[in-house]
Amino acid sequence: MSPRLGWNEELLVAWARLAEFYFARDQVDPSAFRLWCATASHVLSYAAVMRGLPNAMVVVENDVWISSWFDVALGHRIPDPERFGTSWLHGVTIYVPDPEQTTVSVDGVPVRYFTRNCADALGGPSITIVDSSTRRPSLHGIPAVENSADMKLEIRDACGPIEITVASEPASP
Repeated sequence: MSPRLGWNEELLVAWARLAEFYFARDQVDPSAFRLWCATASHVLSYAAVMRGLPNAMVVVENDVWISSWFDVALGHRIPDPERFGTSWLHGVTIYVPDPEQTTVSVDGVPVRYFTRNCADALGGPSITIVDSSTRRPSLHGIPAVENSADMKLEIRDACGPIEITVASEPASP
């Protein structure tokens, strides 16, 4: 982190801030954070989407329409749902009045995979598009349950975590 290496002040501050989050030394919120890393190609692809999306997206009330566009640098259309599904839009957050009533389509193709987010510090309720072509388990480490009556699902707060309790009756002697 020495200035003599030629790093600019902004980069030094960014690295110091990341270290604070990683080692949980943040003064406002001492909880540790995850650091997400991405390859340069992913960052540049995401930048291409963010650059073109404002001109290709129309949001009216709770309806979101996105049209593909040709990116000269990449040499093809993006997000182009017929070729790429929703992979180009993975992680894109769109602010809408009522996430529960929101519909999204790309080039007329309905997008069914997105999270509905509660109001945040940046502007209110939103949705975040999820890549439907990548399958990931949403709940890890839950043992198989023989009878669905043995499983209890509790949502304490609409914006909070889901608490799952798995229980079974003890075997009778």
